[in-house]
Amino acid sequence: MKLHPVAVGTAVVLASCLTTGAATTSAFAADAPPAASASTERSTPVITDVTQTPRSDSGAQYVIVKAFVSASADVRLLDDAGEVLDVESATAAKPAWFWIKPTGEDTAHFTLDVAGQGNRAVDIDFSAMPLSAPADRTTDREAEQRERQIRHGVLDHDVRYEALPGATVTVEANGQTHDAVADQNGIATVRVHFVQGRNEVSARQQLGAKRSEPAVDVWDHGEPGAGGGGGGEQGGGEQVDPASFAVDVANGATLPDENGIVTLSGKASAGFVTVDGSAGRLGTAEVHDGRWTLDARIPDGDHTLVFELAEQPGGRAVAHEVRSVTVGDVVDPGTPDVPLAIDQSGTVQLDADGFATFTGTAPGRSVLVLVNGKRAGEFAVSDGHFTAELYQRPGTYKVTFLAKSKSTGSAWDVVQAVDVTLVR
Repeated sequence: MKLHPVAVGTAVVLASCLTTGAATTSAFAADAPPAASASTERSTPVITDVTQTPRSDSGAQYVIVKAFVSASADVRLLDDAGEVLDVESATAAKPAWFWIKPTGEDTAHFTLDVAGQGNRAVDIDFSAMPLSAPADRTTDREAEQRERQIRHGVLDHDVRYEALPGATVTVEANGQTHDAVADQNGIATVRVHFVQGRNEVSARQQLGAKRSEPAVDVWDHGEPGAGGGGGGEQGGGEQVDPASFAVDVANGATLPDENGIVTLSGKASAGFVTVDGSAGRLGTAEVHDGRWTLDARIPDGDHTLVFELAEQPGGRAVAHEVRSVTVGDVVDPGTPDVPLAIDQSGTVQLDADGFATFTGTAPGRSVLVLVNGKRAGEFAVSDGHFTAELYQRPGTYKVTFLAKSKSTGSAWDVVQAVDVTLVR
């Protein structure tokens, strides 16, 4: 069972960020728009003001960017390459909120626009801010399975953390420290040593010279014979913490459905989560014991889902996430007749960062890799070829590769194993 986050370390004083328009406002100030004038309401909405406010919550770091508009409009946030990162609705009385995490660079350039007009540049100074702490992406089902295994004495488990691509994520728990490098999708899989009972798991990330403060998650995996999942501490009562909000769905994921129903889930300290899709509102779920789940009817195809956390149903969102997903089976355009074959065997050289690279051919869209019977990662197949980079210490291992002969099937029915010795 997941318990409350624990704040650690000393308070961080964040320097004022560069602002466009008015001076930085407090994160807790009312969202009062600029003084009205005869031209405040226009037939074509424009951005009238932009403010920035640094925010730090239990290791999570943000700059809150508020965009004030002259009339109701959808405000888009674009990166310096012109890619849309987020879309928020705003009115003349209510600004659009954007929560932006440090990127690993000292400065970052964004653009805000309405009605397709790129009319306000926003430069954010991250130089005085630490990185945001990595976020544990363990699902409810994974936590329940892990707790059962811990009760039977299996104490070492791989945990997925969301971090900056290329960052080193370091996790400390119960006297052991392990690390891993986040992949191009920003996911680091780190080995964590658990014990029966209370576990304080501290995670931090570092990219170049920049690092985060540690964030501590508390997991209660119970004593032998205890009831599963019940009891334990609950952090923060009914207070809604924006930094606690998380969505289990990865951006770009393919979501299976059962009779047209897709299950969405995530984390939050308290409150209500509302999900909107391309065709309108999909539903609202209340947070219970730090988790929320929503069964939504979503047709097959590509969708943009907007998740919002509020204190009350229909209330003002205090945090949000946006995901682009595909619902239903995707026809594999690749090469189902390609055999599963591994190029490496025998002695394999580790690179300077401790990674062993395996290449080969495979059917389907991905290969699942096990090292000595334990999951090491899933890697994409493109045009019948794959590359798998595994972080391992020197030693002798049995590496097993699994693939699917049918892209729409659920069984890893094609298997190939190799015995290798990893050396530096």
